[in-house]
Amino acid sequence: MLRWILGDETFSNAVKAYQSDPALAYNFTNTPQLKMHLEQARGKDLSYFFNQWYTGQGYPSYQVKWSQLGNASAKITVNQTTSHPSVSFFQLPLALKFKNASQEKTVVVDSRTNGETFVKNIGFIADTVIIDPEYWIVSKNNSSQKSALPNTGNGNIDIYPNPIADPMTIYFHDFGAASADLHIVNAAGQLVFKKTVLLNNGSELLEIPTNHWSKGMYIINVKSGDKKIVRRVLR
Repeated sequence: MLRWILGDETFSNAVKAYQSDPALAYNFTNTPQLKMHLEQARGKDLSYFFNQWYTGQGYPSYQVKWSQLGNASAKITVNQTTSHPSVSFFQLPLALKFKNASQEKTVVVDSRTNGETFVKNIGFIADTVIIDPEYWIVSKNNSSQKSALPNTGNGNIDIYPNPIADPMTIYFHDFGAASADLHIVNAAGQLVFKKTVLLNNGSELLEIPTNHWSKGMYIINVKSGDKKIVRRVLR
């Protein structure tokens, strides 16, 4: 699991440094000395890992709930239970493989506390999630559950961050139509972006590059059927 957290190269460098440490040659060694070399290679404290996996007992069981966002993204909520009270939560990066009949993509979420929600671009409409597909983590009784997001048909958008950064993300949700027309203009009324956004179950997550936009106010116009939405954002 440390190899999973550190990555192959960093883990290999740490082990080699530990094995070649002249202070440890022909001598007894202990866990703190190994921990020191691992931390030096990574450049970060690993006390949390050793407290959970070396001092503590047990293993996690993951419960992953997810929903498709539009045609290419997923909203993911991760919870875990632990098998022993000595550890209340195992802090680990968690790999999730999204699949359908012809496509698959693995994403990694940095699971630090129960109930965290992540949004990931997976590139297609998935029907299945496999938790920890390469078996990096000692775990048991994991479960994944797909749920459809409710669609009120009222149509709305969420924009973040605001003031916008690069990229700007627009989340279309609760639309009754199959598409929405998006136009973005600057304060002078000049068109800077337009797109017909195809919606899946009334939703889509769209990322728009803005690094070439000037500082100032931008007006976002969305039209879908009879629904019209106008928002103002700053860059």
